[in-house]
Amino acid sequence: MILYPNSIYNAHLYQLKQQNEIMNRLLLIPLRCVLSACFAFLLVGFSYGQRAVTGMITDAGTGEPLIGANVVIKGTATGTAQASF
Repeated sequence: MILYPNSIYNAHLYQLKQQNEIMNRLLLIPLRCVLSACFAFLLVGFSYGQRAVTGMITDAGTGEPLIGANVVIKGTATGTAQASF
């Protein structure tokens, strides 16, 4: 901060600096909360979508593998498709 001979001017600059710091705090705290909440929801969403399904789908009569068969959890839209055997 530059000091000028006029003490009223210096007091005004100091007051503006304090007001600026208060406004920054008032704006940054809610912004941090919103960004933290968004990050938490994204983290939960990505972790929920990463589930591994293992095993082989075979024909009940012949026992041969069924390539491209879909597996869906009953009552939900969660599922996967068998790519190869």
